[in-house]
Amino acid sequence: MTYKMELWNKVKTPPDAALKPIKGGRMVGKTDIDPMWRLQALTEQLGPIGGDWWYEIIEHWTEHVHDEVICTVRINLYTGDSLRPIPGIGSNKILVQENKGPHVNDEGYKMALTDALSVAMKQLGVAADVYMGKMDSSKYNSQPRQPQQQPSSPAPTPTTFMGWVAQRRQALNSGMTDQKFFEKIAVSEVGHIAPITAADRKKIGDALHASKYTWETGELIPMK
Repeated sequence: MTYKMELWNKVKTPPDAALKPIKGGRMVGKTDIDPMWRLQALTEQLGPIGGDWWYEIIEHWTEHVHDEVICTVRINLYTGDSLRPIPGIGSNKILVQENKGPHVNDEGYKMALTDALSVAMKQLGVAADVYMGKMDSSKYNSQPRQPQQQPSSPAPTPTTFMGWVAQRRQALNSGMTDQKFFEKIAVSEVGHIAPITAADRKKIGDALHASKYTWETGELIPMK
């Protein structure tokens, strides 16, 4: 299994430098993967194109959609280990209707070819982490990756926090609902039930972990 995943694991994660912001069109504000990185990733693992990996254009065509023209390219990608070709198909506009009138995109076929290569390459695992949602990048997500900061004492998320509430309530065998249990501790620790901020959750969570409360005679009471 390790051998079967070897190439996939080596090319699945693009570096931050390969994530490019999209500055125009319907995808503005999002990011895409630098197509040159894809080529580099396979070159680093399989050698120069034309040796142990290559592709061929099988066909290309155009379609008229309203007043615009879309070009499509279909390719087969090959590697030295391939028993069958790896298909890829991509499209782009070569005639676009803009506010000032029609615009001919002379890069349209190149962009369609790049799209087709990306479709084929991701079947080998190239940038797989992006397509699988494991990275906050590409046109499939809204923002590029941000450096993760590790707080010294992170506040629990609401889901985890309420899980702690339920766990502590069960440990005390309190006999009330999770929500009522939470409300009593919230009033005691922060003086209110809502709104509960991250700082409030941390304070309440610390109280739960420190076992500051006990259950006696049908009531939740602070330990002295």
